[in-house]
Amino acid sequence: MQLDSTSRLKHLLLSLSFVILCTAGIANAATKHIITFKSYEFDTDTLTLNVGDTIEWQGSFLNHLVESKSIPSNAASFKSTNDTKVLDYVVTVAGVYQYDCLYHANLGMKGSFHTVEAGVIASAPIAAFQLYPNTPNPVTSSTEISFFLEKAGNVMLKVYDEKGVEISTLMNSRMERGGHNASFNAAGLPNGVYFYELQANGTVAVKQMVVQH
Repeated sequence: MQLDSTSRLKHLLLSLSFVILCTAGIANAATKHIITFKSYEFDTDTLTLNVGDTIEWQGSFLNHLVESKSIPSNAASFKSTNDTKVLDYVVTVAGVYQYDCLYHANLGMKGSFHTVEAGVIASAPIAAFQLYPNTPNPVTSSTEISFFLEKAGNVMLKVYDEKGVEISTLMNSRMERGGHNASFNAAGLPNGVYFYELQANGTVAVKQMVVQH
């Protein structure tokens, strides 16, 4: 059913409020996650964790050089050296992180992890997807929206203004499991509050961003 702008705004605000209520007041103790090397693969190549957690890689860094490949905006990169004993990385930004072994990436020695915002329990039953805060926010010109699909499916990602009027459709296609990014160009838009809505595998999530030129 097609919603008018007023009904759409109510739907967006209700979805946003539901997410806030579900995550409010939930605290998580920081956890250390250990990843070791097995031949030419990481023993855990996909992880879900919370902001504030630590990942520690253990193995022979003389033979395997671990480095970040794709990380969220504002997140610090990481890279081991031949002298590294253990590589510790504290996650401070929510989003999708991808890394590999510089020497053996062509053999499939790759891994990834995605982190949820503070107050969301990563060990809870797996949701259909995870939608992350856009970065940067406030938006001066363009911003990046990231999400992680737990399974392949049809994805619809749209942006609405504060009145519930659709501004842009950023994605409308079938996507594979894993991390995905979409860029939104806010140039020319008036300052104000906007919403972005992700629909995937029968689930809807909404987040808010501010355009401020």
